[in-house]
Amino acid sequence: MSRIPIASLTALAATLLLTGAASAQYFDNRPPPQPRSAAPYSMPFPGAAHGYNHDSGFLLRLSGGLGYASTRSEASEAGRLDLRGATLDYNVAIGGIVAPNLAIHGTFFGWTMPESQFYIDSEREFGPLDGGTLNAFGPGVTYYLGDANVYFTGSVGLAFTSFEGGGFAFATDPGFAIDVGIGKEWWVGPQWGVGIAAGFMFHSVGSGEPNIDGWQGSSFGLRFSATFN
Repeated sequence: MSRIPIASLTALAATLLLTGAASAQYFDNRPPPQPRSAAPYSMPFPGAAHGYNHDSGFLLRLSGGLGYASTRSEASEAGRLDLRGATLDYNVAIGGIVAPNLAIHGTFFGWTMPESQFYIDSEREFGPLDGGTLNAFGPGVTYYLGDANVYFTGSVGLAFTSFEGGGFAFATDPGFAIDVGIGKEWWVGPQWGVGIAAGFMFHSVGSGEPNIDGWQGSSFGLRFSATFN
């Protein structure tokens, strides 16, 4: 059996110690790992994260609220006639989505004036009267701004008005009315959204009376809305 010289063992041990020390120094001097940067986070619109949208299907929008209306006849034997008052405003749209975010519908819209003031040449003659109504029906269109669920809507239709009180009552001949509005809704389920809207309406109708030429006027309303789609 051969013997390994002590000098050789000493040299081998010294080499191993130097190698280990160098390795330890290398690992100790490495820079610490850098944290991974998180991707920027943006809060989605409510409902967008769930995939709710207005891309297809049946649409029903119900809206109603409070407003103010005025209507006048510029040419009559008595002078200029005005009716003004606070209103209960309504707008109901029934139709469907024909392209992403675009709906076509039939629209029932109008207002009821529980009490009104009656003016002749800007001077109040009677009031409060029992009030009046305007009812209209016609085609409409609504466009939604994508995930924001903000919409613009407009309708034009055949209109009728009627008034009573102060010892008289009359219904006008048919005319037309235009309703435009803007609204914002929040998703509360896969097919339901609720929100608020503002609307403006213009009307022009026949008088229904031989000595009055006709009635024209405008109104505005603030509405609560609910949409099924």
